[in-house]
Amino acid sequence: MAFQDGILDVQIQSTRIRGETVTIDVLNYKKDEWIPLIAEKFGDEYTVVGISDGWQGLALAGLTLSDVWTLAERANGIQESEAFLVWVDHFVKGGAQGINWETAEDDFIRAFAGIYSSYEEYGIEFTKDEIEPIFPYLPNFIDWDALGRWAADGLRAVTLTDGRMVFFRGV
Repeated sequence: MAFQDGILDVQIQSTRIRGETVTIDVLNYKKDEWIPLIAEKFGDEYTVVGISDGWQGLALAGLTLSDVWTLAERANGIQESEAFLVWVDHFVKGGAQGINWETAEDDFIRAFAGIYSSYEEYGIEFTKDEIEPIFPYLPNFIDWDALGRWAADGLRAVTLTDGRMVFFRGV
């Protein structure tokens, strides 16, 4: 799922003049359009802050404008964009500054186990194809939340800003 308009807003803050800021939706501009605009306004004296929920709390301070744009563009090209940003934030050593762009997408795909609304939903999905065909009435007697927690025992779960849970393996 690609990001919706306005979901990757960043605020560029001057480090020289207090209170001077610009808010930009990164994906509304091409890389060679918005970087010169910021450089003209702030020079090299700025910091970048992700201000919308789409960034999933990922720390952008310390990144160059080029890095922020690359991160947004790469995430936007992945079906589970929000999960990719969570993976970068929580499981890439050094966060967005430490990412290896040559292997990032493959590393994410290997680690990504799915997005679910709860452990209960994960438990249902985990067993649906295995149990229901053999024992069609058994699902009525299962504690799905407990089963989901058991099934996710080897996984790491991170909650998105909208409350859904992203599960990762091998991180």
